[in-house]
Amino acid sequence: MAIGKFNELYPNIKVRILEQGTNNCMESVLCNESDFGINMNNVTNSSIDFTPLVNEPFVLACRRDHPLAKKQLVEWQELVGYKMIGVRSSSGNRLLIEQQLADKPWKLDWFYEVRHLSTSLGLVEAGLGISALPGLAMPHAPYSSIIGIPLVEPVIRRTLGIIQMSYGQRMAAKMPCFLRQLNAFLPC
Repeated sequence: MAIGKFNELYPNIKVRILEQGTNNCMESVLCNESDFGINMNNVTNSSIDFTPLVNEPFVLACRRDHPLAKKQLVEWQELVGYKMIGVRSSSGNRLLIEQQLADKPWKLDWFYEVRHLSTSLGLVEAGLGISALPGLAMPHAPYSSIIGIPLVEPVIRRTLGIIQMSYGQRMAAKMPCFLRQLNAFLPC
């Protein structure tokens, strides 16, 4: 993990993590509460620079014993009829999904609504439904009872990157070092 490696290199530098949605993350950077943020590429403020880090597809998260778990690929339409666990309708991830599926004649059943992707994984693990989430949000432990399957027709992707103040704002001294560690841990 990037933070762990950074801590090994710089054990005396404290890190504060603010778990926020897209808009709150941008606001934290704008008011200098945060040196930088990791956010989706829907930044609309001219005072903010966005540097892409990774472009990732959405995947289906379901239990290994779910009927869709045996498939290599799952079409979005195949999710119809299942209870969906999703982040709030105002979140960047949810808005992206709904925007990409807006012209489809079918609708997903967003049965459970949560604030954080990690909460949706807990509900999936409990067998309460399935979730569509960015691939990087999936657990990577081999013992996990949850499997991630690529979602297609259409393939929906999000771009994550670093947001920071444009022009003239001084970057925290060790921020470039942290960003190098972060880049080393992200898939190409």
